[in-house]
Amino acid sequence: MILDFKVKTRLLISRFSEIDMKKYGVLYCIACYFLFEGFFGLYHFCNALMSNDWRAQLSFGSLVQLGFLFSGIGLLLRKGWGWNFAIFFNFFILGYGFLNIAGYFMLEPSGRFIFKGGADFLLAGLIFIYLLRTTTKAMFPESPVSLFILGFPLAMNGIVGHSDNAGVGYFWLLMSIVGIAIMAKGGQQLRKP
Repeated sequence: MILDFKVKTRLLISRFSEIDMKKYGVLYCIACYFLFEGFFGLYHFCNALMSNDWRAQLSFGSLVQLGFLFSGIGLLLRKGWGWNFAIFFNFFILGYGFLNIAGYFMLEPSGRFIFKGGADFLLAGLIFIYLLRTTTKAMFPESPVSLFILGFPLAMNGIVGHSDNAGVGYFWLLMSIVGIAIMAKGGQQLRKP
């Protein structure tokens, strides 16, 4: 019984050869990070459902956590849609880090704001640097449909969203421009022979 377990374990470990881990090791770590973020968010969502606080959790944040989960799965499978989702949802980590750093300067100079914001900002920056390298992009096939899936809600939210505040109005305009640009990139990939 123990010998059988050792043989199965060695076979499983041999599937991830040294060459494979050298080539895809960082990618697997990033995918595991996205999976952890997704499962952690779903854990909090389920806890809120159990405590009848589901209205507080049924928000944009729960969709972002689901997106982290999808992007982690896509990166592990090395699919083009996984790369697109990872880039898209990594912007949320970057934005959250920026908001924490801004909270340090605007709300209260607390160590938790600057540490959490700096860590998120640094982590998102490193993930962007790795995922946007040409050698990393070459590992993934193009996925124009996922670009449409990601760009359409951004463009629609930007077009529909209105505010009396000029800063928020410019944010909605920027969001619609980014969404349309993402959809245009998907259309460009669809037209390639």
